[in-house]
This record gives sequence, C-alpha cells and structure tokens, in this order.
Amino acid sequence: MAGFRGGPAREMAGLGVARVLATTREWLAKVAPQTQPTLVAGKWRAPVIGAIGRSQILKQAMALKIIELEPTEPFLPRFKGHKHMRDAPMRAASIEEKMKEMPERIVAMKLAKKTLRRERMEKKRQKQGQAPYHYPQ
Repeated sequence: MAGFRGGPAREMAGLGVARVLATTREWLAKVAPQTQPTLVAGKWRAPVIGAIGRSQILKQAMALKIIELEPTEPFLPRFKGHKHMRDAPMRAASIEEKMKEMPERIVAMKLAKKTLRRERMEKKRQKQGQAPYHYPQ
C-alpha cells in the first residue's frame, strides 16, 4: 500500500471520477484502522499512520469531495481576562441603578443622622438632670 504522502490521488491518477471515488472510499476504510494504536501481546503499538498523516489523508479526501464535514455550532468566544474586567459591565449597571435612587437615600440618611444626634443629646440632658430641649420646627 502506498504511504500517506501520495495518498489516493497519486495512486488513482489515470482512473475515471466514479472509480476514483469508490477506490478512495475503499482506501480510507483500509487506512482508518492504521491511524489507531493497537494492543499486541499486552503492549500498545504506535499507529502506522500518525496524526499528521491522518490529517493529510482527510485533507485529500475533502479535496476529492469524498468526505464532507458536518456543520458545527457557531463559535462563541469566551471573554478572557481579569475577573474585575469581566464583571465591569454588570457592576456599572448596578452602580447606575443605585445612583438613580441616591437623592432619596441621602435625604433619609441625613434625617436618620439628625434624629440619632437629637436622641443622643436628649439622653445626655436627662442624665445631667436638665429639661428637654425643644427644637424649632
């Protein structure tokens, strides 16, 4: 049998197209087992035709339209990089939402701070025995 370098194209140069297709299919059927490692007497033997040879055979078969590749799913690239870079769009959206409600939060925080200060001052005045202070409204 010819090596993988010549492949079916070199062996079948003078044959008609139908004969070339049939012969190439037969040739591929013979070659397929030779591209797999085999277990002989408890030891693994390397394949007769390696990965490069197998890829060259497949390229020749595709060029002769014997083999057609099945359509694959579209490739969706995964964004690589640092985690803070991957999370940046989600973080920006979260910050934008929080900034929309910030004026109300600021008012609530100031009111809570003012109330807490007044309560603290009331306790201090009671502890010292002073009359409660009446804040102007």
